[in-house]
Amino acid sequence: MHSLPLRVSAWSLVVLVGSTNACVSIAKHREVQATLAAERTAHQKVRAERDALAETLRQFKVELASAQATAKERDSAVEAGQQRIAQTELDVSVVSKQREEAAQLVDQLRSELARSSDHLRAFSDQKKKLEQALAAAEARLRELGELQQRLLNQALVVRDLALSLWQTTAGKREFVVVDGWPVLRVPAAQLFAGRALRPTAKPILGAVARAATLHPGTKVEVTLRDAPEAQRVARLKRVTDALAAAGVPATLIVLGAAPAPPAPNQKAQGKSPALLELRLLF
Repeated sequence: MHSLPLRVSAWSLVVLVGSTNACVSIAKHREVQATLAAERTAHQKVRAERDALAETLRQFKVELASAQATAKERDSAVEAGQQRIAQTELDVSVVSKQREEAAQLVDQLRSELARSSDHLRAFSDQKKKLEQALAAAEARLRELGELQQRLLNQALVVRDLALSLWQTTAGKREFVVVDGWPVLRVPAAQLFAGRALRPTAKPILGAVARAATLHPGTKVEVTLRDAPEAQRVARLKRVTDALAAAGVPATLIVLGAAPAPPAPNQKAQGKSPALLELRLLF
C-alpha cells in the first residue's frame, strides 16, 4: 500500500528535470541569437568603414595625380621663362659690350679732337669731320644706353610676369615674348561666360596686374582677337575694369588695335577660337 506514493514522486522528479533542461536550452538559444545579431551589426559597421576608407583613398589618388600634373605644367612654364630670361640676359651682355666699345671710341675721338685743337686752321676740315664723328658716337652711346636699360626692364617684366603666372592655378594659356615684351594669350572661352568674366579669369588678370604694378609706368595693352563684335566691346570693358580693380592705373591700360576682319577664304576654312591678348610694355 505504501509503494504507490513512492512511484508518483519519482515520475514527478523526471518531469521536473526535463522542464528545467528545456528552459536552459531556450535561454541559451536566445543568448546565441543576440550574440549573432551583435556580430552581424559590428561586421556591417566595419564593412561600411572599410568602404568609406577605400573611397577616401581613391579620391586622394585622383587629387594627387591632378596635383602632380599641375606641378609639371608649372615647372614647364618656369623653365620656358628661365630660357627667355637667359636669352634676354645674353642680349643685355651684347649691348653692354657694344656700349663699352662705343664709350672707348668716344674717348678716342675726344683725345684726337684735343690734339687737333692746336692745328685748327690747318685741319679745320678734319676737325669738322671729327666733331661729326664724335656727335654720331655720342648719339650711338646714348642709344645703346637707352637700349640697355630697355632690355633690362623687359627682362625684369618677363621674369615677374612668369613668376606671377607660376603662382596661379594651371590653365590653357600661351606665354611668349614679342619684340622683347611679354605677351600672354588666353582662350576667351576660359575667361568669359557670355559677356561676363568667369571666376578663373581673376587669378590670371591678377597675375598680370601684379607684374605691371611692380614696374611703375608699365602699360597693359588689351586685345581681343576673333571675338564676335557684339561681345568684344563688353568683354574688353570687363577686362579693363578687373585690371583697374587689381591696382593698374586706368591711364596705363590701353586697348590694342581692333583685329582686321578675316578674308573670305579664312571664313570658308572655319573661324579661329577667340583669344584675349595681354601685352606689358613701357
